[in-house]
Amino acid sequence: MNRSVVKDFLRELKNSFSRFVSIFFIVLVGVAFFAGIKAAVPDMQYTADRFYDESRLYDIRVFSPLGLTEDDITALAESEGVARVDAGYMADVITRIDSLELVFRVHSLPTNMNQLIVTKGRLPEASGECVIEDSKNVDLDLALGDTIKLSSGRPDKTIEESLARDEFTIVGTVRSADYLTYEKGHTDLGSGSINFFMMIPPEDFSYPVYVEALIEVADARELNSFSKQYEHTTRRVLNQVENLGGERAEIRAQELRADATKELNEAKKTFAEQEKEFDDKIGQAETDLAEAKDKLVSGEATLETEQKNLERTLADGWAQVHEGEQQLAAAQSQYDQSLASYNTVMTEHGDQIAQLNQLSGEIDSLYQNALAGQSQMEASLQNPDLTQEERANQQAMLDGYSHLVQLVEQTNGQVGGLNNLAQGSITSAESQLASAGNALANSRNQLEQAKSKLVMAEQEGEAQFKAARSELDAGWAEYREGEAEYNEERAEGEKQLQDGRERIIRAENEIERLAAPKWFVLDRESNIGLMTYKMTTQRMNAIAGLFPVFFILVAALVCLTTMTRMVTEQRSLIGAYKALGYSNLIVSFKYVSYAALASLSGALIGITLGMSFFPKAIFEAWSMMFVIPEFLRTPQWPLAILSVLVATLTMMGVAYWATRQELQGVPAVLLRPKPPTGGGRILLERFKGFWRRLSFMQKVTSRNIFRYKKRFWMTVAGVMGCSALLLAGLGMNNSVSQVVDQQFGEIFQYDMAIGLSLEGDVEDARAEVKSFLEDHESVTGFIPVSNFNAEVDDQSDVLPLTLIVPQQTDGFSDYIALRQRHDQTPIELSGPGIVISEKLARTMGLTVGDYLSLRVNEITKKVEIKAITEQYVFHYGYMDPAYYETIFRRTAQTNGYQVHLAPEADAQAISDTLSAKEEVANVLLYKMMAESFDEQVSSLQSIVALIIISAGILAFVVLYNLSNINITERIREIATLKVLGFFNREVTSYVYREIFILALVGCLSGLMIGIGLHRLVMVAIEQDNIMFGYAIEPMSFVYAFLLTMSFTVLVNLVMYRKLVTIPMVESLKSIE
Repeated sequence: MNRSVVKDFLRELKNSFSRFVSIFFIVLVGVAFFAGIKAAVPDMQYTADRFYDESRLYDIRVFSPLGLTEDDITALAESEGVARVDAGYMADVITRIDSLELVFRVHSLPTNMNQLIVTKGRLPEASGECVIEDSKNVDLDLALGDTIKLSSGRPDKTIEESLARDEFTIVGTVRSADYLTYEKGHTDLGSGSINFFMMIPPEDFSYPVYVEALIEVADARELNSFSKQYEHTTRRVLNQVENLGGERAEIRAQELRADATKELNEAKKTFAEQEKEFDDKIGQAETDLAEAKDKLVSGEATLETEQKNLERTLADGWAQVHEGEQQLAAAQSQYDQSLASYNTVMTEHGDQIAQLNQLSGEIDSLYQNALAGQSQMEASLQNPDLTQEERANQQAMLDGYSHLVQLVEQTNGQVGGLNNLAQGSITSAESQLASAGNALANSRNQLEQAKSKLVMAEQEGEAQFKAARSELDAGWAEYREGEAEYNEERAEGEKQLQDGRERIIRAENEIERLAAPKWFVLDRESNIGLMTYKMTTQRMNAIAGLFPVFFILVAALVCLTTMTRMVTEQRSLIGAYKALGYSNLIVSFKYVSYAALASLSGALIGITLGMSFFPKAIFEAWSMMFVIPEFLRTPQWPLAILSVLVATLTMMGVAYWATRQELQGVPAVLLRPKPPTGGGRILLERFKGFWRRLSFMQKVTSRNIFRYKKRFWMTVAGVMGCSALLLAGLGMNNSVSQVVDQQFGEIFQYDMAIGLSLEGDVEDARAEVKSFLEDHESVTGFIPVSNFNAEVDDQSDVLPLTLIVPQQTDGFSDYIALRQRHDQTPIELSGPGIVISEKLARTMGLTVGDYLSLRVNEITKKVEIKAITEQYVFHYGYMDPAYYETIFRRTAQTNGYQVHLAPEADAQAISDTLSAKEEVANVLLYKMMAESFDEQVSSLQSIVALIIISAGILAFVVLYNLSNINITERIREIATLKVLGFFNREVTSYVYREIFILALVGCLSGLMIGIGLHRLVMVAIEQDNIMFGYAIEPMSFVYAFLLTMSFTVLVNLVMYRKLVTIPMVESLKSIE
């Protein structure tokens, strides 16, 4: 090639190095993002595939509800395409660590497949030893050497039905490719999710047959587990195993069907006998109780009659006593009167008698004196010596004494009569007093005797009554004891009858289940962890199919603008080359080589940086969800070569297309300056009132925008692409965040969900928890519910479903809002039919009025869909309790509560208190549920942040390049303004105003394009059990707009120096 061409090419590189660098960086950013995102998926798939192969992960898993016999395992091993079969056991159990109830899935220790990675300790070597999962998300308070105790978790089953022992010693911790994420699958125990896995020796299981079989497909290990070839290879063997399963399951079902029929007949016979025995016993017990009650009632009546008779007799006796007391009072009164009379007589006659006695004494003394005087006188008269006168005097004195004696005797008689009269009155009074006293004493004695007899009669009657009362009370106590025993025996009998009915229903369901026996033949896509990882790579592939292509298109558009401007600037030079005789190929070589060198160097460095940084960063963002040990890279030369070729050839094609238009002209035309674009009236000028109000600079800016349409569209398109990328990235972040806000803010309105333990007395557990909730001051409301871990079968797949049946539908909307997403219309739960989540309906292609196959507690029924409700996380179904009982022929028993708490409540303290109760299996807090899901989607948010940052970098580079082009192609115009005396501030505002307007139009247009791009991305990355929101929050539009305009401002600041340092003289020299 001519040396001058090469020299000119090198000179051009030196003189327009900034343009070269701008193309270099645009290609670098675009290719780095394109190749980096595209390379992430193969690297993630290669990393996982190596991990699967090193762990000898199964290709197909066979599970049979009927069990797998040795003949079944042999038949599997002999099937075409099967390289190896490992038979094993599996059981879901419950364990309690401190106050936390957890669900463990216990597997038998693998032999060939599903090899474990031991992180601590060793594998079990003897019975009673186990290894547990080494979880990277939850730190269990268990250490090597600790003993873990297991239980069945079901009230109708014991642990001995599945395991030979219930205690195991931990000898190690492991990780398994079979459990790639923290989600281990679903179960019908506890909260419905498997928390951890455990491995024990096969001999520690008590199953009579195998539960599962792991199959290694021949030649599948050499294939990429994510390739179509692997899928076809395993699908061919899977179809064969499904056909074999149909035959073998029927053979197994025939063996079990006879036993089930026999068990059903025995259950019916036993139930009939128990029912008859129950009726007989209950009838006889009711008769005996009735007779006993009649006797007791009769005894009560007799006792009451006797008591009334006794009371009547006692009343009569006490009436007589009262009458006697009245008579005694009368006698006492009479005695008191006699006593008073006696006292009066004694008072009246006592002094008289005393005076009479004294008078009598004096009379006696006088009488004696008179007698003595008489005797003396008589003696004296005998004296003869007496004179007549003396004798006469003495005779007179004797007569006087005699008369005195007679008078004294007469007086003494009168005194004696008076004394006798007084003594008679006293005697009469004493007689009357004695008579009254005797009468009083007799009355008192009779009264006391009557009282004594009455008290004795009352005591005897009371004693007899107490004895009779005691006998009756003993009879009533015996009756109540008999009644309680009757009620207890009746309840026990009814419970036994209900158990019998349930045994009959289970036997009928078992026979119904055996009517269509089958194996569940599952590939790796049925494993929730493996499928989650595969879906993650698919989502990344979807992102890689949209964003990077958009990046490349924007970069290509800007490069087209750059190369077009470069060719336009060197139009006269191209004419000179042609005039000198250079061919079009030689002339175009300079520009094509310029673009090729810039794009090739940018692509090579972009490939190196992008494929080194992005796959590792993306894997690290997702790694918190998975247990893959380390990130591995796989050589991706086709992608690298393709990325370099696409970038280079695109830029070369753009350069050639830009040069080709000028090369069509003749040298004479090319050597002359290109005539300026013709002027004309713009649209704004037609609005004369508005146009007149514009300043000169505003009018110039308006004419420039509408005059240079190519510049307008190139700038607008570049900014529009960057703005659309920013809005799509921010919208992705909104969609991910909206899931938490909508699901756990507006739809799930309760603060706490309580799951009851099914071990022990469930009724007591309900009563205990209900009492706690009713009494706790921080609980503002609660509702009892029945939660079931159900499955929905759509023929091609089985999807897990959480079925919620509230005990009453009134008020349920205060805890879970059932509504239609488009118009927020509330959905009424009461009545027949099931309400399902929108994501489940979309996944299965169901609408209102369709029927779905619902499996609950191993019973499968067809139920009609009555409504579809807005839900974003997992699959839910809601059913009226009466409809559930109609469909499944059993009552939905309460096994949980949804609880409202006061705003100031300490939810964690309440949760800890409830978790410590044996009656509580688990407690889920709304806040923890939201945080848990936030952790799940945080990896996706990291990817979104990476996209937003990359889009921001691209936006800056694009805006810088477009601004640089804009300034460069207008350098003469800007120099003219400076010559005319415009200050730097006026010059920059003149240029910036136009750039701002173009950026504003491009930004607003990009926001509209970003809405569609965001929806495309969200549809592409949506998961099976998560429905992302499609609404972009208003602030995201604001942020995207502000970021784009901020980059515009930043670019203008960077370009300021170039504007103010434009050489006026050099720039205004004639092009000729």
